[in-house]
Parts: sequence; structure tokens; C-alpha cells
Amino acid sequence: MQLIRKSLVATAIFSVCSGAMAAGFQITEHSAKSLGRSNAGEAAVAEDASVVAANPALMTKFKRPMMSVVGAYIMPDIDIEGTTNNYFTTGGTPVATYNNDVAPNAFVPEAYYVAPINDQWSWGIGGFSNFGLMTDYNSAAMTNPLADKTDLKTYNLNPSIAYKVDDSLSVGFGINIVYAEATLSSSVPAGLDGSTLADAFGFDGQLITELKGDDYGWGWNLGVTYDFSPATRIGFAYRSKVDLTFDGTIDTGILPTAGNLLLGLDPTSQSAAFLAGLPAKFDEKLDLTLPAIWELALNQQLTSALSLQASVNRIEWSDFDKLVGKSARGAMLLDQPENWKDAWYYSAGLTYVASSDITLRAGMKYDNTPVRDEYRDLRIPDSKRMWYSVGMTYSFSKDLDVDVSYSYLDSKKASINEGEVVENGSPSLTGSFSGEMSGSAQIFALQANYRF
Repeated sequence: MQLIRKSLVATAIFSVCSGAMAAGFQITEHSAKSLGRSNAGEAAVAEDASVVAANPALMTKFKRPMMSVVGAYIMPDIDIEGTTNNYFTTGGTPVATYNNDVAPNAFVPEAYYVAPINDQWSWGIGGFSNFGLMTDYNSAAMTNPLADKTDLKTYNLNPSIAYKVDDSLSVGFGINIVYAEATLSSSVPAGLDGSTLADAFGFDGQLITELKGDDYGWGWNLGVTYDFSPATRIGFAYRSKVDLTFDGTIDTGILPTAGNLLLGLDPTSQSAAFLAGLPAKFDEKLDLTLPAIWELALNQQLTSALSLQASVNRIEWSDFDKLVGKSARGAMLLDQPENWKDAWYYSAGLTYVASSDITLRAGMKYDNTPVRDEYRDLRIPDSKRMWYSVGMTYSFSKDLDVDVSYSYLDSKKASINEGEVVENGSPSLTGSFSGEMSGSAQIFALQANYRF
């Protein structure tokens, strides 16, 4: 049962487009313009059609239809270092391990369209992601029994409408249709030295468990903007939580074979008997809530060319308090506490209109982690981070402009202590890890905006 529990616990990450680099597994790469300021002022700045993702109330600021297409290339550099101990792969002796670049590079595409209906009403639609993660340890990693590959994606379709109440106040509302899918696996490390029990059993490099699942869910979002003057605007945006129940399949890999082999060594072992009786595959259901997000933002014109943007964001990760998994027949497979906490991030940036063709941006963000130290694991090696960003817009004409941005993320080192060598009196096939993670990331974004 321990192996099944460990594989299901990994689903802690369920949701979203590969390669998230905001805290937890949130994705914030919605606009190259916004990324150029480290997302500062996003809910109060109406620069392109990505306002659908930021604050739908801002759609009333557009006098012509506009389309924005965004591509963000995320280059994480996350390293894991420590010791692993596993009765089957290390003989019960702690072994030093170092895993370099456990999160692959990822490309995040998004697209938006906004159009006025009349002087008061506007509408828009966007395709983007709000959460996501991908980690992939190499085939020889000694930590693979705990976490091998995690490939999680969500896709959010967000039709929206906005109403201009008067020259100062606008409101907006949207519906979010979310599709999520994931593949999560654990495996025996490849290339064992031949002296281990796993190698003797012929399990070198073999699959331990693999979970696949998907689901549709829905939520809603709203936004408000208020212009105190032509120079000062505040914006508030809220995006609701989304409840998902993943229908999936667990491939039990080597577990039935391992159970039979272990029964040969100890015919009284209840854990071995349980593993031996597992089917090759079985259906499961897993409940997960994607957290609500809100932002309070300011856009302040300082001079005719220079403006200040700032944001306070809260992600209600405390909704991710536990994972509950059941078999297709209703039997409880998992009731695992996660105990994440709500997280805040704070950002500030500047926008400078250098000429009629060129606009420059820069910003910083403090991005807190929702993961408590005692719950950090190898699938979500998350910690606090600082963002440093720059960006530029070049206008080719009154209809077409292109944005580029670059962000550098510096993550704080953090400890990871996961798993047990022996659990409930029996050796655990997943083993344990004790060590730390360190990381950084670079994000390059390119965006094209066209007014019709």
C-alpha cells in the first residue's frame, strides 16, 4: 500500500502547462509586456489583449479589436543534492546522490482576443494556463523510486465580458473551462552495480508505478478597475478555485512480481501479500482543488513618459490541504495531508516610453512559496524566489507591435526530507531522501499584438 500511496501523493501537482516557475505550481507567463515588469500592475494596465487573463474589466479600455499571441520559453535550472537510502537499491546504506537540471525546458504558448461591442460593452476570449509543472529525473537517479517523471498540464479557455459603468469604473466577468491531464511515475534506478536486491530480482531500470489521469472542471473570474484620474488607476481581479476529480489508471509495474518474490523470503509478510495480489492495472479517482487567485494592482503615471506599476497577489494554496483518492469501486486509496499555506507575492515595476516606437520596462518580484519545509518533496522542489525582469515593445505601425522580455529567477536553497527506509515494519520500496534543492530559471518571452 505504501507504494500506491507514494505514487498518488505525487498528484499533489495536478494541473497545468509544463514548466511553471512561479511559486507552488502556478504559471504567470501570460504576457511578455507584463513579464518585462515581473507581472507588476497586471490587473491595472490595459496594454494588450492578455487582459483577459489578468483582469477582464480592462477590456473596456480597447477601442478596436485586438489579438495577442504569446510564447514564453522557460529554462529552469533546479539541482537536488543529498543522500538516499533504500533497502532494495542501496542495501539499506545511505548513498550520496546529485540530480542536475531535474526540470526540463518548456515552451508555453497562449493567445487572446478582445473586441468592443459598443461604447459600454466589450468581450474577449483567451487560451492559457494558470498552473503547471514538469520534472524528469534521469534514468539512473537513485531518487527515482520516490519521483521519476512528472508531466502535468492544464488548459484554460476563458470567454469574458466587460461593462463600462462610467468613465471611471469598469467591471468584468469570465467563465473558465479547464482541462487537466497528468502522467506520474516512479521507477527502479538504471545501472545498479549488481550487488543490490533490486538488481538480483531483475528490476534494474523497471517501472514501479505509473499514474495517468485527466478531468474537466470549471470556474469563474471577475475584475474591477477604477480610474481616480487620467494618471491613477487601481485594479482588482479574482479567479475562483476549480475542483477536479481525476479519472485515471495506475500501472502497478513490478509491484506484483516484487510481492511474490518477497513472499518467498518471508511468507508471513502482509505487505508482500498485498503487493502480490495487485492487478497489473486498476482504475482510480483523485480529488484536487486548484486554488483561487486574487490581485490588487496600481498603475500610476509619474511623468508623460514614465509610469509606476505595483501589485499584491494572494494564491489560496491552503485549499490544497490534502489529497483524497479512491478506487473506481469507492475504496479509499489515499487520504494524504499536504498542508500548504496561502502564499503572497509582491511586485513593482516601471514603464518608460522612450519614443513613439519604443517602450522599455523593468521590474522585480518577491515570490513566496506555499510549501512548508516538512512537506517539501522531490516532485515539487519549491522554495521562495526573487524575479528580476526587463522588457521592450517595438511598434512597427499603429496596428502592429511586438514585445520581448527576459526574467531571471533566483530561488532560495531549501531542505527536502521525504520517505522512510522501513515503514510499518517492512522495507519501503520507495526508500528515503534527505538533502536540499537549489535553483534558478530564465524566462524569454516574445509576443505579437495586432489591432483590427
